[in-house]
This record gives sequence, C-alpha cells and structure tokens, in this order.
Amino acid sequence: MVSIGLQTATTYITASVLASQEAASSASSLSQNQPSAGLIGETDAESQNQPLAGLPVASRPMILICLIRGHVLRIGDRLCDNFDGDWQDLHEVFRSIKIETERIENYKLIFLLDVVAMDAEEQAKDKILHIVQEYVPLHAHRISSKALGEWQTDSLLKTLEWEQSQVAALDKRDHVTGCFVLRADCHLKPMIALQSWVERGMQYDRCVFPFMVWEDGGPADQLFFIPKSQREAFFWAVTKLSKYKPTSLQRQSLHWIHCKSCLKGRLSFHLKVVCDANSTKEWNPCYRIMGRSEKQQEECHRAKWGDHSIC
Repeated sequence: MVSIGLQTATTYITASVLASQEAASSASSLSQNQPSAGLIGETDAESQNQPLAGLPVASRPMILICLIRGHVLRIGDRLCDNFDGDWQDLHEVFRSIKIETERIENYKLIFLLDVVAMDAEEQAKDKILHIVQEYVPLHAHRISSKALGEWQTDSLLKTLEWEQSQVAALDKRDHVTGCFVLRADCHLKPMIALQSWVERGMQYDRCVFPFMVWEDGGPADQLFFIPKSQREAFFWAVTKLSKYKPTSLQRQSLHWIHCKSCLKGRLSFHLKVVCDANSTKEWNPCYRIMGRSEKQQEECHRAKWGDHSIC
C-alpha cells in the first residue's frame, strides 16, 4: 500500500512539474513574439493609442497651442524700412514671447509658426527660422513669401486651418485645452500675464482679448486666447466677417467679432479698458508693435490704466 501511494504521488508531482515547465516555455515564446507596450520604436499602431503602462490618461499634461502668425520683415510705410532693424525686432519679439510663455504653469506649450515674409528668398526664410528657434521650440512651421489673404480675416482663416491640421496630427492621448494666437511683430510686456488669460477663458468659457477698442466691446485683435470649447464658434465668426466686401471694416479686422452675429458677446478682456489697438496711436501696458514708434506714456494713460501704467 505504501509503495503504491508513493508511486502515485511521484507520478502527480512529475506531471505538475512538466505542466509548469510547458506553461513557462509557452509564455516565454509568446512574449518574444509580441511588442512591449510603451517601448520606443513601437510598431503596433493600435497599441500606440493605449495609455502608457502605469500612466493614467488623466495624468498626461494639458496642452496649450501657441500659434504665432502675421508678417515679419515688412518694409515700407507700414513698418520701418531698415532691414537690419527688422532682424533685431524679430529677436526682441521672440525673446519677449519666450519670457512670457515660460510664466505659464501646469500646461505643456506646443509652438506653431505661420508667418509671411513678403518676397523673401530661401536664405531669408532660413534665417527667420534660426532666430525663432533660438527662443522657442517649434513643433511645426510655415513661412510664406506671399500674403495668405487679402485682409486680416482672410489670412487668419488660412492660418487657423493650418493650425488645426497640425493639432489633428498630435497624439490622440494629449488633451489640447486651448490656443494662444500671437502676432509675430508684437513685443509682449510683463503686464500681459498670459496665465490669467487661460484661467479666465477656461473658467468662463470665453475667448480672451487684451482690452477693448470701443465701449460696446470691440476687442483689440493683436493677440487672443481661444479655449477649445469656443474654437468652432470662433472659426465660424471669422468666416462670417471674411464674407463682407473687401472695402468693409468688418473684413479688415476682428474688432466686430463681439457682435451678436458673430461671438454674441462671448468674449472677455484681460483689462476692461478702452484703448486704440495701434500702439503708435495710443500707449498700452500689454504690447507694442515693433517697427513703429510707440506712443509715449502720458498722464492720461496713468489715470486710465492705474497701477498697470508702470509697464
């Protein structure tokens, strides 16, 4: 009886060991034939859309797009005719953009550059790109030799379409929360406080502009913030303005974007002050347009802007 029991036990143990070894061998073979999740150089397209191991989707950084647009190196009566001065202006503008965007906390910034350098040759375009990259890391860029549109609304639509194509190419796991639109010829002053634009835009679900150009709410349009929730409405509003005849003021700027037929007043202001958007005509504490003589700060500005007049 004892002999039979020992033989049975020995047979059971041997079978268990063999089964365990077979399972281990099968698992090893399987792991060698499948890519590891999250490894650099992953080739499985579907696995790239899955959360990284140990990193919940909610913990991925929130993304802010910083879209820099407009004209650079312009000459003639709109900007200075000193070509060397324009290069220096470019340095100053992007140095200020670097300083002010670095103050934004809790967001990852992705920089896009879509500018026009009229009649510029490839050498000049390369130099523009080199200067910009001294200050900000570009995710994508487009430098054109011709204007994108006849008026500001036309060209802005082209830029927003290009920006959207770049955003669509981002990792689907990234959470894009909004977009800053900055001008490539505007030097930002410390009072700009871009962090507060994001907070206000997200809290009140509104586009944010620097200040008003008249009492009923027309915005200064040199720079602005668009929360993701308002992007479709903003694009629709700019499209509506672009449909006006070329000689109309509505097509030439965004000062009418607050109207009921556009954003219906769904915009906010960094500073609730009325001021000319052109820094040549009136001083403001948010920015100055490069290549133009800035209006000197006067006592009336101190009364209007209060403590903000120190900028």
